[in-house]
Amino acid sequence: MGFQSGHIEKGMVDLRRDLPILSIDEINFLLYFIGESSFKGKDMGQVYALSLKLNSILQHQLKINEKESLNKNQ
Repeated sequence: MGFQSGHIEKGMVDLRRDLPILSIDEINFLLYFIGESSFKGKDMGQVYALSLKLNSILQHQLKINEKESLNKNQ
């Protein structure tokens, strides 16, 4: 008997675990908060990377919600 796992990149979240999920409103709030804040030059790389990740999560969550909505209407 062997153990098989999907591809999990080091430093990435395993979505199969019971981790809290950010709602679309929470993600939008964080992106808005980041956009309205001022950061020093040394922090801009991390802020940019975090913003990209949050946007990616938002797009993924929007797709999930759209699929769930379509399934409910069928």
